[in-house]
Amino acid sequence: MRKRTYTPEQKALWKARARERYATSPELRVEKRARNLAWEAANPGRMKELTAKWHVEHAEHVHAKQRAYRVAHPEIAKRATAKFLAARPGYYNALTRTRREKLAGRPRSAACEICGAQSTKSLHFDHDHRTGEFRGWLCWNCNTVLGKVNDDTELLDKMIVYLSRSRRPRLVVGKAL
Repeated sequence: MRKRTYTPEQKALWKARARERYATSPELRVEKRARNLAWEAANPGRMKELTAKWHVEHAEHVHAKQRAYRVAHPEIAKRATAKFLAARPGYYNALTRTRREKLAGRPRSAACEICGAQSTKSLHFDHDHRTGEFRGWLCWNCNTVLGKVNDDTELLDKMIVYLSRSRRPRLVVGKAL
């Protein structure tokens, strides 16, 4: 027996009719909710798994809706952030300057420990992500570079060689640079 195929227009029409029935029939909504709850009870953990998968596949859509909500409801978003941070006392972003200095074992320096730039903003608490061990106080640029190369010293060495090659004097149309 050959399976019947339907056009996208037919499928869209059926979906529209189903949505209309669902919107106008409270009994249908109650039935559907009961079926959904029964399925969730028969398949524990599966709903969480499917929801997580959907969020990954539709991350851009989810983040756009979250951003729009935070813009539309700034006070609620502020309370939610405070609640999140209060529930996680060890969370990195919740650490105060005093707590960071205590963890570091020394006060924050006035300048970046790599480039020496005086920081107009706060210096970053740089730490080894594998061990959690404090390494130093870095400016945003230096901290970002280390993050981008995943603390890979071999890659940093290759970058130094690359930059050194490009700084050698070259001849351009008979003139040295």
